[in-house]
Amino acid sequence: MQLFLEVFSAISPTTKSAIVEVWFLRHTNITMQIAVGVPIVTVAGRAGHARTSTTTDIYAHFIRSSDQFAAQTIDSLFTGKKDDE
Repeated sequence: MQLFLEVFSAISPTTKSAIVEVWFLRHTNITMQIAVGVPIVTVAGRAGHARTSTTTDIYAHFIRSSDQFAAQTIDSLFTGKKDDE
C-alpha cells in the first residue's frame, strides 16, 4: 500500500484528497467484507494485514455489531421469533 501511495502522490496534483478517497474505499471494502460474513482471515489477507489481530483491532466496532446480529439470528433459531415480531 505504501508503494501505491508513493506512486499515486507522484502522479496526482491533488494527492491529499485522493489519498483520503483511497483510504475511504479501502475501509468501506473491508467493512463490507466483514458485513457479508467473509472470514476474518480472508479479509485480513486481502487487506494486506500480516495478522488478523490488526484487522480485528481496527474494525472491532463493526465486528461487535456483526456479533450482535449473529447472536440475534441464533436466538431466533431457538425461539422461532424474528426481530421484527
